[in-house]
Amino acid sequence: MLVAESTSAVTAAVRGPDHVVPLYDTFGFARIPATVEHWFTGAASAGLPPTALTGLPSQPRTVILLMLDSFGWQFFSQFVDHAPFLRRFSTDGLILQLTSAFPSTTAVHVTLLHTGLAADRSGIYEWYIFEPDLQAVIGSLLFSPVFEHTSDILATYGVDPQQIYPTERWYRRLQDAGVMSTVLLPMALTHSVYTRTLCQGALVTPFHTIADAATRLYALFARQQEPAFYHLYIDTIDAAMHLHGPDSAAVTAEIAATLDQLERHLMPVLQSVPKPALLLLTADHGQVSVDPQHAIVLNRLWPDLTRYLRRGGDRQPLPPSGSPRVMVLHLQPETVAEVQAQLQLRLGEQATVVKTTELVTSGYFGPQPGERLLARLGELTILPAPGKALSWEHPRARPFTLRGLHGSLTPAEMLTELAILPL
Repeated sequence: MLVAESTSAVTAAVRGPDHVVPLYDTFGFARIPATVEHWFTGAASAGLPPTALTGLPSQPRTVILLMLDSFGWQFFSQFVDHAPFLRRFSTDGLILQLTSAFPSTTAVHVTLLHTGLAADRSGIYEWYIFEPDLQAVIGSLLFSPVFEHTSDILATYGVDPQQIYPTERWYRRLQDAGVMSTVLLPMALTHSVYTRTLCQGALVTPFHTIADAATRLYALFARQQEPAFYHLYIDTIDAAMHLHGPDSAAVTAEIAATLDQLERHLMPVLQSVPKPALLLLTADHGQVSVDPQHAIVLNRLWPDLTRYLRRGGDRQPLPPSGSPRVMVLHLQPETVAEVQAQLQLRLGEQATVVKTTELVTSGYFGPQPGERLLARLGELTILPAPGKALSWEHPRARPFTLRGLHGSLTPAEMLTELAILPL
C-alpha cells in the first residue's frame, strides 16, 4: 500500500520541475536510522511519522535494510507493478515516498545510514570535500587526495580517520541496546578506511553476488540469538547508470536482472529469518542523463577563474569540491560577489550559481549545520540544469565519460522511497 500521507508531503516539497526541497522533519531519507532504532529500542526518536507506519510489528526481532544505490522513485515506480520482488511490498506491505537528503549523493546517504547523521552534522557533504586541517580537497569515501584514483592514500600520510569522519557510531549504540548489526557490502568496499571507521560496532561481511549475499544472510540468521539489524548494500544499478545513462536499455536490463536475483535468491532465505521481522527497501537517490561530450569544463569556460580561488596547503589554487551535479567553489572572500555574477553570466541557463550560505540557512544540508560542515563548505555552489554536468580540467583528472549523474535537486535525483514488508 502506498501511504498517502507520504506522497502529500513529498508533492508539497516539489517546488518546480527542477527543484525539490529536501525533507528532514517528516518524510525524508534522513529519518530512516532513527526509525530503525525506535523499532528496536522503543526510545523516543526523530523517526518517520508514526501514523505512516501503522500495522507494523512494534518491536521486531530482525530488520533487514536493502539499499539499492540509485534506484530512486523514478525507477521504483516503473517496476513496482511488474517485478514480483517489488509487487509484494505493494500488496502486503507499505510504500512511503521520501525525499533524499542534499546533496543527493552516495557519500551523504551511506554516511547517514552508518551514523544517523545528515551532512549538517556529519560534515560529509559530497564525494569530494574540503578539509581545512589539511588545507586540501579530498575524496570523502576514498580517503585520498582529490584526483587520486586509489583509495586510502591519506592513511599512508598518517592522517587520522577521526579527523575526517564523524565520531558518532550508530552501530555501537545499537550494540549497547542489545542489537547485533551486520553490514553486507560488495567485496571491494569492505576493507576501506571509511568502512572500517564508520561501521565500528557492526560485523562487516563481504559478498560477490546477490546469491552469495543471500547465502551469507542464511548463515547469519541461523546463528542469530539476539535482535539483529542487517544492512545489505547493492551498487550494480548505480554503476550501470553512471556508465550507460539511466534511460538506457542496459540499465533497464540491469534493474530487471537485479530484481529477479533478489526474488530468486533473497526471498527464499528470508523464510528462515528470526521473526517478527521487517524487510526494508530504499535508495539513496535517482539519476539524470548527461552527455559527456557536452560537459561544462568550468576552468575552460572561464580560464581566469583560478586567480579567485583560495590557495591550499601546497600553495596552489584549491580545485572545486562537490561533484559534477553540485560543484562547490572555495574562493577568496572578497571576490565572492564578483565571481558569482561573472559565472552566472557565462553559464546562463545551464546552471544556477548560489551563495552556499543561502543553502545552509534554508536547511538544504540539514536543520542543524555544525562547525565541521561550515568549515568545509565553499562560498559558492553551482547547480547545473537538468542534463548538464560540470567538470574541472586538471592534468591528473580522469576524462569525463559518465552518462548518468546525481547530486542536485531535480525530482529524478531527489525522490526516493522506503518500502516495508513484514515477514
